[in-house]
Amino acid sequence: MIGAYRLTERVGKGGFSEVWSAWDTHLHRLVAIKLVPRAGNDAHSTIQFGREATIVTRLEHPHILPLFDFGETPEIRYLVMRYVTGGSLADRLAHGPLSPSELVRYMMPVAETLDYIHEQHIVHRDLKPSNILLDAQDLPYVTDFGLAAVLCPPAQISTVLAFCSMSYLREVNPTKAGSHWGCARFLTANTFRIFSPRMPGSLPGLTRSCDS
Repeated sequence: MIGAYRLTERVGKGGFSEVWSAWDTHLHRLVAIKLVPRAGNDAHSTIQFGREATIVTRLEHPHILPLFDFGETPEIRYLVMRYVTGGSLADRLAHGPLSPSELVRYMMPVAETLDYIHEQHIVHRDLKPSNILLDAQDLPYVTDFGLAAVLCPPAQISTVLAFCSMSYLREVNPTKAGSHWGCARFLTANTFRIFSPRMPGSLPGLTRSCDS
C-alpha cells in the first residue's frame, strides 16, 4: 500500500521511475501510479518531482492524462493518474509500421496537444512513442512530463533538443530552431519514425536511421 493505493501490477519502467496499476481504496477505481524512489541526496529529484506535479496539474486537455493525486513517503514519491488500457504507441509499433490512416488518427491529436502545451509556455522535452499512451478506444494521450520545462514568454527554444528524446533526434541546427520551428521539426521526425523504421535522409539535421 502507498497511501490509499494498493499496487496491483507493474505496467512500465523508465530510467528513474516505475508505473503501476493500483486500486484506489477510497474511490474504488483502478488508477495508474508513477513511483519515483527517493535517493540519499535527492534535491534535484525533489525539484523535478515538484515541477512535474505542478505542470500536469495546470494542464487541462482531452489528450493529456489528468493528475488525480500526488504525495510522498519516506521512501518514495508518487503521482496518481487516470489508468488507460491500450498500452503505448511503442507497443503498437512493435507490431509493424502504421497505415496512413492510423498515422493521422494518432498524430493529429498529439500535434494539437503540443500546440496547447506551447500555449501554456511549456515544453515536454521527452516525447516519444513510449510516452504516448492509448486508451480502450485507441485514442492517444501525451504523458510523462518528468523532463518538461516552463518557459517565461516570449522566450524561445534555442534547440530542438528541448522537445525530443535524444534517441529520436540528432545533429540539430541551434541557429534556426525557435520554439515553434523546433516543435514542428520534432513532430515531423517522430511522424516519420512511426510511419517507417528509417528516417528520411532528405530532412536536414536528422540521421538516416533511428535507434529505437
